This record gives sequence, C-alpha cells and structure tokens, in this order.
Amino acid sequence: MHCSRSADARATAAAAPAWVQGAALLVLMALGTGPLAAGDPGFKVRSASTRLVAGVHRVDARVDFDFSSEALEAMENGVAITVSLQMQVLELSRLWDDEVAEVSARYRIQAHALSRQYLVKNLSTGEVSTYRDFEEMREAIGRLRDFPLLDDHVLAPGERYRVRLRATLDIESLPTPLRLLAWFKPSWRLSSDWFTWALAR
Repeated sequence: MHCSRSADARATAAAAPAWVQGAALLVLMALGTGPLAAGDPGFKVRSASTRLVAGVHRVDARVDFDFSSEALEAMENGVAITVSLQMQVLELSRLWDDEVAEVSARYRIQAHALSRQYLVKNLSTGEVSTYRDFEEMREAIGRLRDFPLLDDHVLAPGERYRVRLRATLDIESLPTPLRLLAWFKPSWRLSSDWFTWALAR
C-alpha cells in the first residue's frame, strides 16, 4: 500500500543527487527476497469486453495494478514506471489460432518530486494526466474505456475471432542499472494472466 512520508523526508529525497537515489534503489533491490509467494503483489485483469461502434471494435476493461514494494519505492524516488495493456486478436482455426492484430495501451507513471502528485503519460497519444495521489492514479490506469482495437473490415466474413488481454510492467523501460537487476527479481516481473473472450460482431 502507498505510504506518505514527512515533508522533511520528501525534501531530502528531492534534493538528493540522481546517482544517490539510483544507488539507494539498487541497495533496496539487492535486499529483496526470493520468488513471490501466493498473495503477493501482481497484476490481474478483472473483466474485459468489446463493442462494435461505427465499424470499430472498442475495448472496455478493468485491471488491478498491485505493485510490489520495490516498484513503489522506485516511483517514490522519481523513477518512471511503464505499464502496458497488451491486446491480441486471434482467428480461430482447427489446428491453431492465427494472430490477426496486436495493439497495446502503454502508460508511463512518474511521481512529482515536490507535490507528490502522479503524472501519467499515454505513450500512444502523448496526453498527460495528473492525479492527486497513488490510489487515484492506480484506479485511473486500471479502467480502460472505449479503446480502439481494430476496424471490423479487416476481419474475414463468417470467421470466428477471440481477443485476449494482459497487463505487464515494462522492465525494458527502466533506467539501465535498475533494468539489469529487475530481470533477476521476481518482484519486478509483474504480469497478469491472459484474459480471453469471444469477439462479438
């Protein structure tokens, strides 16, 4: 859970050089324990569906983003975290499912050093939204509404399709020192299971 810090602590963290903050984060990651156990943080797709609107299939989804303590600490220290909602459209066949399209909604999250507000940039549109605190931000990125998936005309008449969606933390977007360690830390490899449903036409 997100914890607030005193004004003095925030001021100290904001004034610390970037290399000091980076070194502190590396120490915190090195002190982490082993594999995540049941009940530990993770991402989960609660629901997802599509609607055909004016010839375009649009996605609505609800996702729980339960970040690990190390990811939260990184955000508290000004490190930008990127999360991705990866969506695939699959054509059903007798032998295997063929991928027709893949799109992603990607968001870069960063805490403002002084105000402690959270800034979220939609990496597809460039739009930046500001949230008062962590919980408001987490709620906002967890609700995907009216996302354009693909045009219906690219799909073959009479064929059956399904859509699947998962949420992931993009380790490759982390600063280099953190990225190298994050690949070996289960607490950073946050990804939901695929959530699958039939594409209504």
